[in-house]
Amino acid sequence: MHMMVRAKNNNLSDVIRDFKKFSSRKLIETLNSNQEIGNTQLLEIFSTGGSNQKKKSAHQVWQYNNHAEEVYSPNFTLSKIRYIHNNPVEAGLVGRPEEYYYSSARDYSGIQGPVKVSLINLHNLF
Repeated sequence: MHMMVRAKNNNLSDVIRDFKKFSSRKLIETLNSNQEIGNTQLLEIFSTGGSNQKKKSAHQVWQYNNHAEEVYSPNFTLSKIRYIHNNPVEAGLVGRPEEYYYSSARDYSGIQGPVKVSLINLHNLF
């Protein structure tokens, strides 16, 4: 998952920590409550990650590290948006960025995505 986010109180690391903790817990609860084949396989993958970690949690959903970078210029912002949008294309999941259902590339191309996105005016970046 790639995001461009900011925190109101300059506590971004706290926000990311809490997001990971909450979303991991909810995902594991949801997978446990519905034991379909795909859910069981995901739980096994998360369990394997949990057994390999230092903190010895039962499951590991998220990586420990974050690769946070401060967005410091319009050109850097645009390069990060392009990088994020092109990840599903590079992975061979879709032919064009806007074809990936969960990407904000859809919103930038005029297709409403499933998540509310605040668009950055890309034309004013240069």
